[in-house]
Amino acid sequence: MVFELFDEQHEDLEARIHYELTDYRVNTAREFFRYPLDKAIALLLQLAKPVKKFAEQYVAEDVTQRLREKYPEYLRPDIVSVRIVQIPGRVWLEITSETEIAGYLVNQIIQCTDLAFIVDTDEAFFKSEDDVSFNANKLVNDYDVYSIIMTTDLFHDEACQKIAGVHEMQRPST
Repeated sequence: MVFELFDEQHEDLEARIHYELTDYRVNTAREFFRYPLDKAIALLLQLAKPVKKFAEQYVAEDVTQRLREKYPEYLRPDIVSVRIVQIPGRVWLEITSETEIAGYLVNQIIQCTDLAFIVDTDEAFFKSEDDVSFNANKLVNDYDVYSIIMTTDLFHDEACQKIAGVHEMQRPST
């Protein structure tokens, strides 16, 4: 994915962009256009309705490389992108994975997990009021491995079993 834009009137925006790019359509039955990417992004931004307030905007931060460096043996190998995504009132984890099909096709799956259910002493751990970089740092630096395996699908099965086993051994017996 190269560029994302959220617009409450997305159907209208799509119709306007299709109208503007009519002469660049590859096939009248398909939604493919032969048009420079930088100009397409500029046109999309030009046609989009302005956001009323800066705080209403969608923000995201990619943490893939940081997670790969911190958990090189745990992260699922099919993951191509991990992002913290925020809009006012919501914070979620977006995991994009890819699998190859028949040696030449790529199936891409984007899994979004709302992070509102994660609490620390009765307070949300990831808050939408916080800067997206702050929440991204919390995921990478402050969120422990056991919490990761219990709330996300970032790690492969063997890593999850290993982490769960270590956690069980560390629990005090009653």
